[in-house]
Amino acid sequence: MASVPSSAPSIKDEDTNKFKVIHVLNKAGQLVLLTVYQKLKPFDDSKNIKEHLIQDLHKPLRSYTDEFDSTMRNVIETTDKSGKHYDISLLIKCIRVLSRHYEPRAQSKWNDEDQLECRCQKLANIRNKTYHSFSGISTPVMRTQIDTIEKVIMDILTSLEARFPSHSITFVDMKTDIHDEISTILTQRLGDKETRIYLLQKYMKLLRDEIPSLKKKCSEYGKLTILDFLLGSKKSHEIKLLFTEVIVEKSNRLNPNESVDCKDIFKMVGPDLILLIDAEAGGGKTTIFQYGINDWAIGGRDMNISEYDFLFPMEFRNPHICSVKELIEDLIPNASINFGVDGIMKSIENPSSKILFFCDGYDEKNEKSQKLFREISDLKRKFEHIKVIVTSRPEAVREFHYTEGRIHSIEHLKVLGIHKSKRGDFLKKYHDEMIAAGLSTQSTYDLIRYFNSISDRHQELYRLPINLVILAWIWGQDPEKAKTITTGAGLYSVIDDMLTRKLRSRILESHPDVIVTLKNDFDKLERLIDTFKAKICIESLNAVRDERIFIDDKGVKKLSEFCDNEKLPFLDLKGAFLLSKVEWKSVNDMVERLEFPHKGFLDFFSARCIESKLHKMAEESDRESITENSNRGNIIKEIISQIEGRHFTNFQKYQNILQLLGGILALNDVNLVDKYGKQIIDLLIETGISNNVQWYDVFSNFNLNPTAAGKFGKLIAPYLIFDNFTIKDADVEVLSTLLKYVDINKVDLQISNTTPFQLPELINVLRNKKCQITGISKITDELVDVWNSGNTSFAEIITNSVKITNDHGSLPFLSHIKTKNCNLQGLWRELYRAAPDMTK
Repeated sequence: MASVPSSAPSIKDEDTNKFKVIHVLNKAGQLVLLTVYQKLKPFDDSKNIKEHLIQDLHKPLRSYTDEFDSTMRNVIETTDKSGKHYDISLLIKCIRVLSRHYEPRAQSKWNDEDQLECRCQKLANIRNKTYHSFSGISTPVMRTQIDTIEKVIMDILTSLEARFPSHSITFVDMKTDIHDEISTILTQRLGDKETRIYLLQKYMKLLRDEIPSLKKKCSEYGKLTILDFLLGSKKSHEIKLLFTEVIVEKSNRLNPNESVDCKDIFKMVGPDLILLIDAEAGGGKTTIFQYGINDWAIGGRDMNISEYDFLFPMEFRNPHICSVKELIEDLIPNASINFGVDGIMKSIENPSSKILFFCDGYDEKNEKSQKLFREISDLKRKFEHIKVIVTSRPEAVREFHYTEGRIHSIEHLKVLGIHKSKRGDFLKKYHDEMIAAGLSTQSTYDLIRYFNSISDRHQELYRLPINLVILAWIWGQDPEKAKTITTGAGLYSVIDDMLTRKLRSRILESHPDVIVTLKNDFDKLERLIDTFKAKICIESLNAVRDERIFIDDKGVKKLSEFCDNEKLPFLDLKGAFLLSKVEWKSVNDMVERLEFPHKGFLDFFSARCIESKLHKMAEESDRESITENSNRGNIIKEIISQIEGRHFTNFQKYQNILQLLGGILALNDVNLVDKYGKQIIDLLIETGISNNVQWYDVFSNFNLNPTAAGKFGKLIAPYLIFDNFTIKDADVEVLSTLLKYVDINKVDLQISNTTPFQLPELINVLRNKKCQITGISKITDELVDVWNSGNTSFAEIITNSVKITNDHGSLPFLSHIKTKNCNLQGLWRELYRAAPDMTK
């Protein structure tokens, strides 16, 4: 913790007078109320009031939390149980709680000016009025206020004498001591330490007065507008109506893969660590960011975030804010006007409040936001009351651990998307919201029925919330198009095609002069739109290089000039694919910025840019940038290195781009997979792809048709690991292809809900491998029924395809299939050959 400086800042006499009044309250006023509390409480100092209420009076925890706010509870639970560190507000609350529990019929005492309780409340009221405003006061006003406080204190001590006559001498002595102390405060100047403390309290009071303004600003995060560019409107959805819990796991060496309740995330922010939340693009990290901020703003309890007095959201993508002072000015516009630049920093350094900086998108940092976060990190290091949460995409996690791990402990969480059981609910809620907003006329029932019919592996595409949102939008436009989507590349390609057609129609309807200029050459209009999109793709790759999600001024100028030269409506073309955002660089300086609507779209456009370069090279029509004399080992690597710089080696941020590139090649030109497929796989290994689950996801992004699947399957299979190999529901579709290209002897079958169309192919692959299967007993009744619905009986598939190991857990299963329509004689014969003791 930072210590109080030895020298006090220069302040006005009026402020000093005000501070003296506060000092009398905090010294004499606190002492007398502490004395009242200690005399009235029926328990000793080995317990605090929480323990007394719950353990002695058997009150529920809710009774305690309803009585005391989070700040009070923190003091009660972390300081001396005697109450000597309680302030006047907490002491009067404790006295009232005890009075209500022990003298429920004597509440009239609080309204009788001759009673102890009423006099204590009068002192608390003076304290509240004094703290209500930190405005300076004149010396005569100061003396009057202190005289009033002293009189109330003396009245309280008189009441104590009457109620506890055996201690009257003690109270008489206290009167003398308190009078002397007040006289000293009046005649001597405050010490530097006290002045500093009260100055901080003043600034904190001014900052607290701005909480409604801050919460209003934060409540704006409660609106989801991610698809403005798709919907063609500014209609938004309430995040509270749509929020669905995502899967969160710990990702550290001590507790790898330990599940965490999404709503408990904010409880994990400790005084000595930074909480890092990572998820792939569209995986839900920004949704958690928005939902948490909105929950704090509206005073909700869904995310356990209400305990923070101040929450300051920070977005790494913002290129204009480079200091904490500027961030707070942006969130609280009146901050500098009301209490100055120094006051802002002094306010957040005050340890009496809990402050949370919630920083979104570390992977999108720029020079200015990096400087801002460095300052936040330094504040976190110096002050325990300041907490920090950071979100990032996976490619920046290693860098974050390297830069921040040397300074702070890091609790790392991974967001894995929406659980399978929750995806349909999210999709239904979102599409219903679209219908209510007049953005879709399609059937939600049909959408959910279609969604429930697709395979487990196909559903993994919709593990990411953003993909479910996009699916809902595409369904709202064209359900048949939505049904053709099986990969991320396919998802974005469909959107790209629909947006392009939508743009073309809008130009023809709203700008007839354009087609006149083009002499009714509709093909030329399409070519010009494609050229504009190609320029966006180039700018997207530049944005990835610079780690930003917007097009810089130079890029915007190029796009604008192209439209001017071709007599195209720039407003319509940019609005079709990009978001236009207005931001304030300073109080008087406003700028417009063109952003990619989501990191996923940025990656898609970047992949399209690389694809275009590869097409040109394949056609041998563009050799200017990469000559025959260049190192031709990996052309894709060379293209990226040209963008980044010749010595670039950190390809991790291109991981999603490379996966989308493979999917695009599989979709548009399978022949290019032969040329560049291995290069993509080699680069993915450099980005950190290493385990089976990651390779399954990669393959799913490429698996658009049997030809492409076979080509990529041969390339990926050598990197799979088959120790303790397990096949689960979601893996059947992928492994039915990948296992063709590897040697495997034994698998553990953990299948419970796979569709019948995927199983025969997998079974045939296993038959050709002549591998052993364990886990037969885990197959459910449903699967037996499913397999028997085909032309081949379940028994024939098993007996003709695999060897069954001596798995005694299979006996209940064998008993069960006796009731099914199986070739039992053939099955029993095969089982006897494999393991005679199982059939006895």
